Amino acid sequence: MAGGDRASKPPPTPAGEDEEGAVADKALHALGFEFTGISAREVAGRLPVTGTCCQPFGVLNGGVSALVAESLASVGAYMASGGRRVAGVQLSVNHLRPARLGDLVQAQASPVQLGRSIQVWEVQIWRADPSTGERKDLVGLWRRERWAAARPTGPPSPPAEGEAAKKFLVDRALQALGFEFTRVTAGEVAGRLPVTETCCQPFDWLNGGVSALMAEVTASIGCYVASGYRRLAGVQLSINHVVQATATPIQLGRKIQAPSLARIFQAQIQVWEVQIWRIDPSTSERKDLVSTARVTLLANLSTPQVMNYEEGLKKFSPKL
Repeated sequence: MAGGDRASKPPPTPAGEDEEGAVADKALHALGFEFTGISAREVAGRLPVTGTCCQPFGVLNGGVSALVAESLASVGAYMASGGRRVAGVQLSVNHLRPARLGDLVQAQASPVQLGRSIQVWEVQIWRADPSTGERKDLVGLWRRERWAAARPTGPPSPPAEGEAAKKFLVDRALQALGFEFTRVTAGEVAGRLPVTETCCQPFDWLNGGVSALMAEVTASIGCYVASGYRRLAGVQLSINHVVQATATPIQLGRKIQAPSLARIFQAQIQVWEVQIWRIDPSTSERKDLVSTARVTLLANLSTPQVMNYEEGLKKFSPKL
């Protein structure tokens, strides 16, 4: 949850039971996440791994994991600070094991340090038994976030039948939030996102978890193309939210741009750098730097290809 030091409106009023998840985090709600516990000492929830949450190889999108981690820590920091606005500073994510299409994952966030101005939260994401809820494999090992407490202060419609077959989707989770790819090559992947209510935290600032999702996805697509359309796996994501220290946080109605550039090319390892900028909606001129990220990925994995996706991406990229 990316916030700022500006008092604008009071905390949101409590919602009915059916609306709680959407109010707690609209972006997560759009992907099917359900909160199971919210307190100042723990925030927990679960997510069925649907096609929208997966990358083309049928495993949980690492950017979705990052969104879950950042969002749960944000909600916890908000509760622990007594309902005061919070701002994301840094998120570090380590991907350990895959969760696959059809799995159920559970996420739990707990505080490591609760200072007056800085909070550090640890988030673990587990694969769980859908019938019993019993935890199985640890998907992500500690995702730690820092949040600075400041002053007080519905999912998209499904596509029509047959529409999915007509429109190629580079990444379902990111494009479900309104992201538009503008460039896909072996050296650069870029796109833009209108900051809608679904992309915001309750105070109408851009959700930092959405920035993390953008970073992981754009880097992954670039790695996939650069490795000759071979399977990849995210290893580590580190993102810093910088706009809070230099300018007003990104508000509802703004537009942001995310260029992702390859920095290290090796046979098995690629490192991509992602910058997220606020842009002028009419000219696309860059204004404020919102976040910077580095994404490390394993490349050229010797696993079966997904030919439909590979061919779709090859046809889609030249049209940008």
